[in-house]
Amino acid sequence: MATYQLHNTALSVEVSDLGAAIHSVRTPGGTEFIWEGDPAVWAGRAPILFPICGGLKNDTYLLGGKEYHQQKHGFIRFETFVPVLSEPERLVLEARDNAETRKTFPFSFVFRVTFLLQANRLAVTYEVENTDNQTMYFSFGAHEGYATPEGVSAYEIHFEKEEKLSTVVLHGNLLSDTERVPVMEGKLLPLNPSYFTVDALVFETLSSRAVTLARRGGGRQVRVEFPGFDHLLLWQKYDAKYLCIEPWCGMPDFESADGHIEHKRYITALPAGETYARTHTL
Repeated sequence: MATYQLHNTALSVEVSDLGAAIHSVRTPGGTEFIWEGDPAVWAGRAPILFPICGGLKNDTYLLGGKEYHQQKHGFIRFETFVPVLSEPERLVLEARDNAETRKTFPFSFVFRVTFLLQANRLAVTYEVENTDNQTMYFSFGAHEGYATPEGVSAYEIHFEKEEKLSTVVLHGNLLSDTERVPVMEGKLLPLNPSYFTVDALVFETLSSRAVTLARRGGGRQVRVEFPGFDHLLLWQKYDAKYLCIEPWCGMPDFESADGHIEHKRYITALPAGETYARTHTL
């Protein structure tokens, strides 16, 4: 596994070639914003989700009369990316389809991730190019784990806009078609580990396209902006010392899903030869 470095006077960033995952975002004073990836708790740090977000019913989908198996969150986090550009404040990594990916995702594609460091902001762009001769169906999403050394109970989420949010109930890896649990009204969500006893808070719809994770009373905070991402999830392993803030273009299967990828709710259909890109900033 190789790592790449970005740096300026405000931040130092480390990115792995495995899955193009962010491993570190650190200030000159030593404040680390990314979860350490302790394998005894959760070995991930900031996996990228592609070509699906969440799980499929029976981990399978149908396309063109054939059945394909696809694991939860897809495979791109296990692929080794190669550098296209590596500069002190800009890094472009790329992965392409191969014989193994085509077994579960029968498309030719290029998946690029661009990291751009500007002062105390890191912009991350996911770009999917359909190099196939057919329409490609996919989702992608961010899954960065942000360190909360004091535990999530010491933190709160500030939403950009007034919200009235309910979480979609998860039954295993699938979303309920009908069950919604109210979570908050307003702009402020005090965090409590009890939210994550089952799994994640799944916000199917929301007005905000930016949230801030902040320590109560001041101190560490990170703002995540996600224009163009329609859904947001918050997740942690119960009572762990991190919180994942996850803007997604796509969702897990709902319990009523019929298995046909063309019918999947919130799937992106990208015509042959076209490119689809979204940027989120932390």
